[in-house]
Amino acid sequence: MTIERTHPSMKLMESIECLFASGADESTGEDELLALLEGLRWRLMVHAILHQAEKLYEYTVEGPLRYRGAELLAESKSALRLYQQTQPAQSANGVCYQRSLELWVSEEMDLFVTSCFRVSSGATTTEYRNWLSQDWLDTELEIDFPALAGNLKMLCELADKNNIPFYEVGCV
Repeated sequence: MTIERTHPSMKLMESIECLFASGADESTGEDELLALLEGLRWRLMVHAILHQAEKLYEYTVEGPLRYRGAELLAESKSALRLYQQTQPAQSANGVCYQRSLELWVSEEMDLFVTSCFRVSSGATTTEYRNWLSQDWLDTELEIDFPALAGNLKMLCELADKNNIPFYEVGCV
């Protein structure tokens, strides 16, 4: 029996290309969306993701008191936010609140969507984050694909300029 193993950069490329292809509609074709990904350096992007990934928590407080709730991802995995769709902030009685939908990539190069409800008052910001789905089409997230492609290119550019370390990555 042969087990095929794939480099994380191939898994990332497949995940991102599938995401972009699924965004095709009457006004924007699949080829047009996939063309936005031309020139991306997938192996460099894997190292950039691993370098910038962070632990996600269901609940956080930042301010004079810093607090972290339960980890959102199993086995202490980390992830990097690739895209955020933020609804207009609202405020009442000095408290500002806002909801956003976020597209993340895990250190295993899997994509997933969360919702984040943020409340700010004075110097304290509280966030409650909830896992929604691995399929963005199952959520209310509306992706601006040119903006997401720009975020991905910026990720590579920053990694290139900042001389980030290269991480030992095995095939999965």
